[in-house]
Amino acid sequence: MKIDMHCHSHHSRDSLCSPKDILLTAKKNGLDGIAITDHDSTDSWKEAEEVARTLGMVFIKAEEIKIKENNVTIGELLAYFITDHIDPKNKTTSTIIEEIKEQSGICIISHPFSSKKPFKKLDEYLKRVGGIEIFNSRSQSTENNERARLLAKKESLIFTAGSDAHTLFEIGNSYIESDADDLNSLKDDIINKKIKVIGKQSPSFLQIFSPISKTVHRFHRF
Repeated sequence: MKIDMHCHSHHSRDSLCSPKDILLTAKKNGLDGIAITDHDSTDSWKEAEEVARTLGMVFIKAEEIKIKENNVTIGELLAYFITDHIDPKNKTTSTIIEEIKEQSGICIISHPFSSKKPFKKLDEYLKRVGGIEIFNSRSQSTENNERARLLAKKESLIFTAGSDAHTLFEIGNSYIESDADDLNSLKDDIINKKIKVIGKQSPSFLQIFSPISKTVHRFHRF
């Protein structure tokens, strides 16, 4: 089973991709499923579940949550296998981590060593979260992905990988591979670190589409 664990739909303000097109592209690119990890939103879930069912694909309910302390962003967390939206507004980092775990979700630190969006209090929260993204095709360089991989190995952390796609061109540029044949066994394989990571860096010029997408969002309701 091949799953891209980090993709954004038009329910994130920096993407224009519909959930349907994401899943269709994932299937075309040889993936078995997808996790749509919109910024502080689960609005893609309903459409994505219906399309995944039609295509015979796996869809993981997920969300990328921005973490702020004293109104300063310190990083982002990926919440996988959750059941409900987690609103980070006016919540501490510890509260958000606990909410993910209360929903039996897996909590992962996004692109921990990104030059633009690093996790600024990694030492403080690493053990409490217990997992990091070790390959991100968009937000981290080859060197910073390698730093994340070595850290996960050193600390015996749970790990994931994903394209961080904000355009259809990026979907499947990195993904995890597992022998699982359903969501429950996939979740177990992630927890028990029985997965492989396959990945390549996305061309940097694709990042220009994110500010363009934000501009489009200002004038169009999806």
